[in-house]
Amino acid sequence: KIIQSVQNGVNVLAWFSIDLTNDENDKSLPKIFSRVNVTCVAETAKSIRELGLDDSVTHLISIGGWNSPHPVTTMSPEKMFQEFDRWNKEVVSHLELGFQGFDGLDWDVEGNNDLGSPYNHLSSECIHFMGRFSQLAKKKHYIVSIAPAESYLDPTTPLFDRSLKHDYQEWKFLQPKFSYHGLNSYAPFLSSAYSSTFLNNGEVVDTFDFVMVQLYEGYSHACYNITRQNQSVTEYLHNFVHQITSPFEVQFSNDQELNIPTQYIQVPLHKLIIGLANGWASGAPDSKFLALTSEDLAISYNNLSQSNLTPLGYGFWNIQDEGKN
Repeated sequence: KIIQSVQNGVNVLAWFSIDLTNDENDKSLPKIFSRVNVTCVAETAKSIRELGLDDSVTHLISIGGWNSPHPVTTMSPEKMFQEFDRWNKEVVSHLELGFQGFDGLDWDVEGNNDLGSPYNHLSSECIHFMGRFSQLAKKKHYIVSIAPAESYLDPTTPLFDRSLKHDYQEWKFLQPKFSYHGLNSYAPFLSSAYSSTFLNNGEVVDTFDFVMVQLYEGYSHACYNITRQNQSVTEYLHNFVHQITSPFEVQFSNDQELNIPTQYIQVPLHKLIIGLANGWASGAPDSKFLALTSEDLAISYNNLSQSNLTPLGYGFWNIQDEGKN
């Protein structure tokens, strides 16, 4: 399915996933816990290269995921990044297969099904750790991206909170027990604290290469407006892209522990990926997850292009379910 997807036009593969943790025998030592068969990654990259498509495909490693532990912050991001860089070059890299390791990383640190879990809260230490780790990766010329759930980067509200146990007002009556939303939890990464990186040569570059906002988050604004309010896909995506690529205020100052001033942030249009569900989402009118047809997406993309709102592209979770439904 991976090869077929690449042949169909997929040009970024985010392999799932790793955790940034510590050694079970010596907690002072960093460890990369991997769920990925890195030999399979290298062999897949080789197959893609043999098809003449290698130059157009970027391989990223996803960090985190739903129900996964958040990065360990008892050691410095410098120490953890050094281990990540070593792991990528010495463990992931398979030079005999022509694979030099992942091109970059994709942050997917999220919440947990257990509302009592500490992983339904992004600590200030975790946010600063992720931000600094990203800058270190960029200084080493890695591609760095973030994949916030819709509620983790929400231009419809200026409010900010590190808890991942919020609810959406419009869903309260329909789903009163669903409290798994964030409140601009990923916005710090687009703030003045972490949006830029100083390279060793003095050049200043953007830390993040692209941002994929997950409109397929459970009980999202997108799902409510399109499936319950019957707003057209074209109109909703047009409004969404316009809002998130325009400056919007985030009130960081209410969180004194985070120590980031209130400011306006935005996702640059050329960095925006619209995150969508594929075959695993049912598309039923009463579905928890938004599923859009390829026809609606094609029409919407054409509309965005005509309105000078062309995003970087669409992104889908996940290849395993490609072709279903």
